[in-house]
Amino acid sequence: MIPPRYQDTPSERIPVAHNPDGTVTVKVIAGESMGTKGIIETRIPIQYLHVTTAPGAEFTQCIPRNENALAFVIEGEGHFGGTPAGESQVVLFDRAGDAVRILNNGANLLSFLLITGQPLGEPVARHGPFVMNSRQEVLETVEAFRTGEMGVLK
Repeated sequence: MIPPRYQDTPSERIPVAHNPDGTVTVKVIAGESMGTKGIIETRIPIQYLHVTTAPGAEFTQCIPRNENALAFVIEGEGHFGGTPAGESQVVLFDRAGDAVRILNNGANLLSFLLITGQPLGEPVARHGPFVMNSRQEVLETVEAFRTGEMGVLK
């Protein structure tokens, strides 16, 4: 039950990190990678990274043990913590360590999103843009929106 807010962040404001040899590029949308911090403010700590690696390059990202992690492959193919994946596939990482390692073993660029975050441990109910803990809370929120209690867009 927090006030809604919006962050307009043009892509040119997203910080970009590069490894020393230029084979890995990371757009740090939220969180931190290779010493570069993202500018998107989040309610809970998350990492949202757009990573691009050259053929043969390796990328390692530290992730706290209490967070879940997944990668969505945009293009290319690689090994994600030992699991092979290609375009349009998702990898859920087995969290046996404090980092995930991704190797581009393909002949082309590998581009993927790496998303991490601590599990909420709460029930989730949603309808449209509204996310609450129960169906009843969602219905109450929809009614509050309908009656203007949440304000009016101008």
